[in-house]
Amino acid sequence: MNSSQTATWQSDHSTVQLDQLRSTELWVQQAMLNRNSSFYEKYGKRVFDVCVAAAAGVAVAPIVATAALAVKIETPGPVLFRQQRVGRGLTTFNIYKLRTMRHGNRSTGEVLPGNPDTTRVGRVLRRLKIDELPQIYNVLRGEMSIVGPRPFLADTIEEVTEDGRHRFLVKPGLTGHAQTNGNITLSWPVRWRYDRIYVDNVSFSFDTRILLKTLSVILFGEKPTEQD
Repeated sequence: MNSSQTATWQSDHSTVQLDQLRSTELWVQQAMLNRNSSFYEKYGKRVFDVCVAAAAGVAVAPIVATAALAVKIETPGPVLFRQQRVGRGLTTFNIYKLRTMRHGNRSTGEVLPGNPDTTRVGRVLRRLKIDELPQIYNVLRGEMSIVGPRPFLADTIEEVTEDGRHRFLVKPGLTGHAQTNGNITLSWPVRWRYDRIYVDNVSFSFDTRILLKTLSVILFGEKPTEQD
């Protein structure tokens, strides 16, 4: 994280929260220096990301176009939703999603099922994970990976546990270990434990297994499972 990003966050946090933020920053910096990444993580994962993202981008283009049209027709407002998130090394970037909430809503943070601001089209897009597909663009830009911890909201970074800090050692993903083992049905500490398991075991086979489980989640929904 650069000095201007830290200064921006400082204006919105208490002294205690800033101490926690600085502690997280120092931990991440040191952990990244000491991290012994595999060949796949250093080189193969990016090739995997580009190949999968390029192929998926072409395949899902008609789905995204149809979904975008449905969003535009149902409620007024922009088709895309943009939000700042935190990625590898605590760098910030904007993610893109198809809008699933009513324009101008005041909902903040994670959107849970039953939120009245979610549109009818939005509920379908969320259930099938179609709203996340524009993030293929983030993958191609190198800000995200196909598989990894989900990108984190900047204004809650001081709340992460030690397990949660590990998520900042790799690029965030379109899908991840926590997302295929319950996602929003799990508490944040449990999700962060799943993130740490992933970060400690990044491999091609793990990424492939998570992608296959993601298909199951899309078909049958999110269900909590035992931690691996």
